[in-house]
Amino acid sequence: MTEKDWKAKPFIDALVLRSGKIGAQALDETIESLISTLASQVAAATKHVESIRETVNFDRTANTLRSKAVAVKAIAEDTMKNLSAAFAETTSALDRESNFDTAFSRALPRELQADILYRYAQSVMEGEFYEGCSEGHYFVKRRRVDRYPVRADGPDWADIVLVCSTWFHIARTDPRFWTAIHFGWPRWKIAKYLALSKNAGLQLAIPTRYDSPLQKEKSKLLMKHINRARAIEFHPSTGFMRTYSGWGWPETPRKPAAVLQLLENVLDQNLAPGLTHLMVLDNDRICTPLSCVSFLSLRTLKLRGCLLEGTWAETLPVSLLELYVRWSDVHVSGGDLFTLLRRCSKLEVLIFSDNTITTRDHDEPLSRTGTSAISVENLRELKPWPLPRDEVEQMFNTCTFNRLAGLNIVLPHSASLPLPTYLSARMARSTSLELKVEFDFIEAIFSDSECTSPNVQYSLEVDFRGESTDGEEIQSQWYTNFDEIIHSFKIVGHLKLHQHWRSIGPQRTSRCVWPSVVTTFADITFLEVGGSMDEKMFAIIGNTSLPAEIPFPRLASLRLGYKKDYTTRNFSCDTEDEMDTDDHGWLTEKERLEAEKHRPQLLLSCLSNRMTAGFKLSRLLVSPRCAWVERHSRSFRRHPNGRAYSELNPEHVERFVDVFEIREPVFVPITDYD
Repeated sequence: MTEKDWKAKPFIDALVLRSGKIGAQALDETIESLISTLASQVAAATKHVESIRETVNFDRTANTLRSKAVAVKAIAEDTMKNLSAAFAETTSALDRESNFDTAFSRALPRELQADILYRYAQSVMEGEFYEGCSEGHYFVKRRRVDRYPVRADGPDWADIVLVCSTWFHIARTDPRFWTAIHFGWPRWKIAKYLALSKNAGLQLAIPTRYDSPLQKEKSKLLMKHINRARAIEFHPSTGFMRTYSGWGWPETPRKPAAVLQLLENVLDQNLAPGLTHLMVLDNDRICTPLSCVSFLSLRTLKLRGCLLEGTWAETLPVSLLELYVRWSDVHVSGGDLFTLLRRCSKLEVLIFSDNTITTRDHDEPLSRTGTSAISVENLRELKPWPLPRDEVEQMFNTCTFNRLAGLNIVLPHSASLPLPTYLSARMARSTSLELKVEFDFIEAIFSDSECTSPNVQYSLEVDFRGESTDGEEIQSQWYTNFDEIIHSFKIVGHLKLHQHWRSIGPQRTSRCVWPSVVTTFADITFLEVGGSMDEKMFAIIGNTSLPAEIPFPRLASLRLGYKKDYTTRNFSCDTEDEMDTDDHGWLTEKERLEAEKHRPQLLLSCLSNRMTAGFKLSRLLVSPRCAWVERHSRSFRRHPNGRAYSELNPEHVERFVDVFEIREPVFVPITDYD
């Protein structure tokens, strides 16, 4: 089960509320049964007529006639209502069946139409169902108009099946549309979904709020149908920001929610024998999932904000295909990774990301390790927790990867950063490189140009988060580690550099990496820059004071990207202009205005200097979402908050480059494997 399966739920959510308006019974029952219902209603009406005739023939007193008139009026209202409904249901069913005899339905049988509608329901919803419900309400996705967030209520996708009774009938009678159930919904809605899903396997999302455990009625429904569960996800509804950060010590733990006892019962008593997908979110990182070794049907296990201690690597089922551990406290020893890979030999995805890693205490049991070779035939994506270099070397010497498409290695920072031989050899052969640089983080993403599979992506990270990055020693380590990484690349011709401002701090600063980049990658022909573009970048690229040392003398193409064209691990605004400096106190209003005013001129000066020195760019590509790109005929524009700032005028740029384009990039940014 994948997260995409849950996207079908909003597609038919409105059907529950609208079914009575359209004649839901006519869409569920056969024509024969509806005709029988109509006949019974007609017979009941005839029976009332005979009863009235008998009363009039034998008793015509005033009191009898008056009371009978009142009774007849009440009976007439009910009879007419039932007769009208029965006729409507029958005619609606006749119309439905006539639709199935059209040329369209003959070409596409109802089973195929059901598949099309279900796939459409999975694809149209951009928002995730996971972590999206709380007490039956959706968190509305937010978009930005300039800088101000607004509610972006999407269209009601249930309307597509309200086009005709045929599609409505298909949606209501196909159990697949009703299998994704969130127990934060009202009880009546849960019961409706359970009924319409018939005996199909269920995907259940269970809230674990500490202040609102499951109601007794909901618990009964859950326990009655838990054996049908194919996927179960436990979701907290509080503390998301703290969980998202993923490092540092959690707050003082509270008592676990009572509903988490259900997780223990599911694992201990095998209440869901067909379970294939299990995800547990615990904001306080005190939930320790028990051994699920007996769950031979389990294929996907996702743990977020949990606590893994002891010999946890030996408690995982051998049937696992995907394992994700994020924002959790993980106790590890030197042999845990090899124990895990040896035990779960069918793994296709193994991701550990943004966890707090602790070396296992001496009093905790150690995992049993072996020295034999490990063949992980199906592993496609691998990102282990941060490992020292010797363990990384041991992993590559011990394991055989046959289908690896994505490898992400995280190394702890140090005064000197000896790179694993396996990676350094591929770095030296890489012709393209993407660098993600933050104040406390370095990542290099590359591929092996000599690899038989060109789609294999390698990623090397050095993480300084959790350290005091203002210290001179840490700053020195950061620059040393950065230089050691980039100097391992020998033949790079295509460079993507994504740099972000410092995410948290008294002032907005960034590491100055351009001098090292210019020296190391002097022969590049294609440069892409995203994130924070400051004066240093334009000044260095356009520096022609020494013609013999012109930066990037072979540079032919330059792309200036929008910040969101590149991924980042920090919360950030969509553009630099959306960062309200008054709120954060990073830059004064005057400094902000000066930066906005001079940025287009800095770029023009850079391009002019290179052309004058004989190093004219062949092509310049700028994202249209950059705030300082001119989107109107005016060269001076008003910011939404009332400030005025200048924009980049395309007519001025075209004098200094052969081709100037303002459009979205054609490449897909490389993203994290988690």
